[in-house]
Amino acid sequence: MGINRDPNLQKLKIFGYNYKTFLFLRKIIFEMKKITLLLTTPLFLFSLFFSCSSSEGDVQEPIQVDNIPPVITLIGETTIEIFRNTNFTDPGATAYDENDGDLSSSIETTGNVLVNTNGEYIITYTVNDAAGNTAHVERIVIVYDDGNPLVGDIANGGVIFWVNPQDDTHGLVAAISCESSDPFFGRLPWRPNLTLADCQYFGPYQLIGNTEIGGGLENTNRIIALNNECDGGVNTNYAAYFARNYVGGGYNDWYLPNIAEVELIHDNFSQIRQTVYSENCNQNGWSIAFAIDQRQIWSSNGALETQIGGQLLSHATAGYSYSSFGVFEDWIHNKQDEKYVLPIRAY
Repeated sequence: MGINRDPNLQKLKIFGYNYKTFLFLRKIIFEMKKITLLLTTPLFLFSLFFSCSSSEGDVQEPIQVDNIPPVITLIGETTIEIFRNTNFTDPGATAYDENDGDLSSSIETTGNVLVNTNGEYIITYTVNDAAGNTAHVERIVIVYDDGNPLVGDIANGGVIFWVNPQDDTHGLVAAISCESSDPFFGRLPWRPNLTLADCQYFGPYQLIGNTEIGGGLENTNRIIALNNECDGGVNTNYAAYFARNYVGGGYNDWYLPNIAEVELIHDNFSQIRQTVYSENCNQNGWSIAFAIDQRQIWSSNGALETQIGGQLLSHATAGYSYSSFGVFEDWIHNKQDEKYVLPIRAY
């Protein structure tokens, strides 16, 4: 009988085991390792997956830099031409930004258009988006004329308040003075305290004289002639005489405007006042300017004497601007009342 020399077997025998028992135990250990590997591998992969996912989540997206300015779009033409002394209303513009949307209400507009001065004017539209990007767009406004005077111009001895629509080389001019010592800064009666009747006209409050544009000169000359018949021309302290003898600007053809001509002054008053004030007349106050506002401009149209409440009154007509509604009306005033006198002339 042979002797087994395997030292491990000898050791097993020492502890009461034989070789078969050893092989069985080793197989059990090997199977347990396989089971452990099968159990731990999914856990490892699972943890690895979430570890990677977490790492990817921590990576920040690149910062997007907004360096694109808004887009400004002009409403209307890029270049606008207007005739001098006409109104100009800026059509405006719109603005849009890809990130901020509509920025039209944030547009800032700079630049002025002097409608009474020929020239080329620039209006600039500017807008910023939230990122600080700025956009600019310009519009050109050209003011021009045909070389003839316009309403509001200082020319022909005064300020032009009417241009003949059939012939723009002719029109009417109102006297202008910035000197507070000028006589028409005071007020005068329509005529002296004399009986002045024109028998070809009749009826209470009926206008006497020419009421057509340009007819004030005829009225003025007639008032003076009738007054001279009454007193031989001794009394000269009245509206028609002053207007006819005014020599402003070197002209001697001034006269007292009739009611139609006073109405033209009213209709174009805003342009007239703008010109007068631009000549620094607002420092003393162009008396005629505020006189129109106060309804105190004498016209050269008169009215017959009439009785009101049993009292005999001598009346004339003063044209005025009815400021509450902006419409022109004429009122009857006693010829002895003192109202402002505004000489005019035709050119």
